Amino acid sequence: MCAPRALRARPRPKPAATRRHHWLANDFTNRYGIAIERRIETNDAAFTNDAATALFRSAQEALTNVARHANATAVELTLHMTSRHYVLRIADNGRGADRHARPDTSASPGEDKSFGLIGVRERAYMLGGSVQIDTAANEGFALTVTFPLQAVQQEHSHP
Repeated sequence: MCAPRALRARPRPKPAATRRHHWLANDFTNRYGIAIERRIETNDAAFTNDAATALFRSAQEALTNVARHANATAVELTLHMTSRHYVLRIADNGRGADRHARPDTSASPGEDKSFGLIGVRERAYMLGGSVQIDTAANEGFALTVTFPLQAVQQEHSHP
């Protein structure tokens, strides 16, 4: 006997933030041919608009930097929740950067090649978060953005 359609188990749709990050990863791989290993676990969180935008734009900027500068062959994108924070991390296996190197003096006057990372920091700080960069020459680049749970989750109202 067949179960009525209304009783069949249906997969729950992924939260918007999860869908956006999967779309971003797929688009990046299609454009640049660089594989992205994804671990996106948002626990069905409902993010505020500001938080969803900050998470997406931070990931987008990190992937843009991978495409432009890293000469990487693989990227790892993780988004997960801890007991007090949401943590977004994008890491590549590219050439990395020397943390003690002088700024690029070949930039045109008024051109700052770090505007993207400045934007990531500003978005994180607006939500009470932080940004950490881990890199070394020839050892890849990792950007970790951490947001407090209470700053990024929508409050649920109960009738």
